[in-house]
Amino acid sequence: MVEAGVPGFVATLLTGIVAPAGTPAPIVGKLNGVINTTLEAPDMVELLTKFGSQARIGTPEQFATFLSGETRKWTEIASGECSVD
Repeated sequence: MVEAGVPGFVATLLTGIVAPAGTPAPIVGKLNGVINTTLEAPDMVELLTKFGSQARIGTPEQFATFLSGETRKWTEIASGECSVD
């Protein structure tokens, strides 16, 4: 984005897993635990690294905060509301 005149913004590829709104917290927690355990497995880390990727392990709340920030950032960029020096 620097090349486009938007300093301080980095575009990355994101792959995430979400559940339908209203999914009970215990189910979300269990899914999150299984997914995190899988992503921490040495063979998975090796595979992701091979493809130039890395997992960002965290809680559902952390992922929701991240998605909210990304949505806000890219909405500002798309609407031209971001400040460009």
